[in-house]
Amino acid sequence: MKSFIDCIPCFAIVGETLFDRILIEQFPGNAKVYYAVKGSPVINDATKEDALDVSIDKVAKIVSNGTDIPGTIIEDCSPNFQKLFKDADVIVSKSQGNFETLNENEREIFFILQIKCAALACRNGFHKED
Repeated sequence: MKSFIDCIPCFAIVGETLFDRILIEQFPGNAKVYYAVKGSPVINDATKEDALDVSIDKVAKIVSNGTDIPGTIIEDCSPNFQKLFKDADVIVSKSQGNFETLNENEREIFFILQIKCAALACRNGFHKED
């Protein structure tokens, strides 16, 4: 594995950053891990400061996706983030907002989320709260 990008925030939700660190610690030792956060606070998305509070920088390189909008719209992200996203071997994304904005991306993405919206659940063959 050359690299790993966690495309979030593709990961970072305030209050879940400690869980994210524990999860990253389970990745293979040779993985190069990027932990993506928002450029500034949006709804409940974590920022670099939130990631630093739980020492994510000890297990991953913290990168900003360069936006301050909900979800992750690749075309609106910084050129640096777009390159990391394109070049990564594996992408893991957390949150319903990221699922809504990335689920039709041509890349294979592993999503971690709880479906909170009945319409989204129905459209994707799940049940609300799955």
